[in-house]
Amino acid sequence: MTEPASTHVTLHLARFDEPVTLLSVDSGPATGNPLAWMIGADDIVAGTPRGSNTSTVWVALGLHADERSARALFDAGVDAVPCLARADETWAAVLEPIGHRGEVNWLDTDRPGQAFTPEARRPDGPFVVITSVGWTFDDRFDPAKANDFAYGVERVRATLDSVDGLYSQQSFAMQRTLADPITITFWRDDAAMRAFAYRPGEHKFQLDRYRELETADRSSFTRLVALEQRGTWHGGDPLAP
Repeated sequence: MTEPASTHVTLHLARFDEPVTLLSVDSGPATGNPLAWMIGADDIVAGTPRGSNTSTVWVALGLHADERSARALFDAGVDAVPCLARADETWAAVLEPIGHRGEVNWLDTDRPGQAFTPEARRPDGPFVVITSVGWTFDDRFDPAKANDFAYGVERVRATLDSVDGLYSQQSFAMQRTLADPITITFWRDDAAMRAFAYRPGEHKFQLDRYRELETADRSSFTRLVALEQRGTWHGGDPLAP
């Protein structure tokens, strides 16, 4: 199992007015020394085929062994992620995990494990949630189950526009890598997130379905707070009180 090694996360979100195909997602960040570096596309929001490298909304996610590496990348500004530099709207942050459970393959594709070991605490204001899901691609892999899970994600996202305390939500398939895909949500407070996650509704239905049918091999849930941020997302501050 991968030894937990990351203490900080850099998150760069980018929105283009029209769908774009990015050809340079294989290149690393402009600076910093992340332990893991991934660029992903939100196919659902763009209406592009699943697994496409064409979208209007993109993410660059970096996992760092220390705050210094994370801040070096953040301080590079729009040049930190060259393939996203021409986006029409961007938001970026240095994030600190304050809770993490489950397994991911971000640090080691062949040996999924925990990515963080934070001292768990409840957020006292707005925060970010990153969830992930993953599959082991061996002779036991069932494409039908993976498609079932992806369809469930689409069903849940279709219900989120009116959720109290949710600023925005987006899901990303990582490009040209087997890294576990992620969903990112911004929450006003912990009470709003918990009310959504555990109340009866589409999310709880799909969560129960995942547990019963085992439509994925692993998943993770991480709370993070922003140490520093800049830019806007959907025209505003996604972590405003």
